[in-house]
Amino acid sequence: MNIAIKSAKYAIATFVAIFLAQWLGLNYAVSAGIIAILSLAETSKKTIQYIGNITLTMLLSLTVATILFNVFGYEIWVFSLYLLITYPVAVLLKSENTIAPCAVFISHLLLEQSSSFDWWINELLLLVIGVGIAMIVNLYQTSSNSQMNQVKNDIEEGMQGILNNLADKMDDPKHQDFLVYEAIDQTNDLAKHGLYLAMKEVENNISGQVDNYYINYFEMRMSQLALLFDINDSLDNIYELTDQTYDLSGFFRHVSQELSESNTAAKLRNELGQLKDAYRNSPLPQSRKEFETRSILFDVLLDCEKFLALKYEFYKTTHRIKQLKKL
Repeated sequence: MNIAIKSAKYAIATFVAIFLAQWLGLNYAVSAGIIAILSLAETSKKTIQYIGNITLTMLLSLTVATILFNVFGYEIWVFSLYLLITYPVAVLLKSENTIAPCAVFISHLLLEQSSSFDWWINELLLLVIGVGIAMIVNLYQTSSNSQMNQVKNDIEEGMQGILNNLADKMDDPKHQDFLVYEAIDQTNDLAKHGLYLAMKEVENNISGQVDNYYINYFEMRMSQLALLFDINDSLDNIYELTDQTYDLSGFFRHVSQELSESNTAAKLRNELGQLKDAYRNSPLPQSRKEFETRSILFDVLLDCEKFLALKYEFYKTTHRIKQLKKL
């Protein structure tokens, strides 16, 4: 669908730009269509940035080329000299990606052996038509909300499976499931894709009313997945069962059941606090292995605290934003 929409935008913008330039009687009308294509960036924000860059480079190019052509004549080497001077300046202005289409406009002056005011007007009108049509066409942007919701659901489903696999590891230390690492990587890739969609959605909103909810959500999940990776790494070093491993595995299964976008994690944090107190009040370990296991499990508990704190902070932030919007 995105390919079809992009193809339609290219076709419409090119046709309208060329048609309008021809209707106005401009020379090299096809150039307006080329500028329209080049100005159709992936998002509305990037389109506006490109239009600003090409306008700046165009004015620079016309000024430099006019001076050089009038001083040295309309020669090919003078055209090359124009590029030699203009490109470094465009790099400094961070608009080097627009030097090629601007060079095409300057080639019109070379071919016509003129840089008169009329030709300036001709080239600037071609530019205005091209970028103007591109801006209008690119106002239509498809929403990524349905895609982001699907990615969000897939992430939560993946994290539920990861949490259950981590609980299995604690119930059976011999259960060394190395696919957990792969599952974490795959779910993290989903979160990265979701973050890309969210940032694209924000860049398509040029009204100034930006909602960073999905950006914050996917960043939060990525941070949680990094903690799950560390927890999985820690559990690979546990080789015996204790009462604490059973308690913690049960907690992980509970977190898996409660994992959702709407869960504030407040109750889970209280439950984890009780589990942490129980660990502290339990009898001291009787062997070196038990001591090492207890130490690893306590590190896992601390990572769990961070895991739940991330969700709780996300809830507080988004809830506060929603309250402010109501004011």
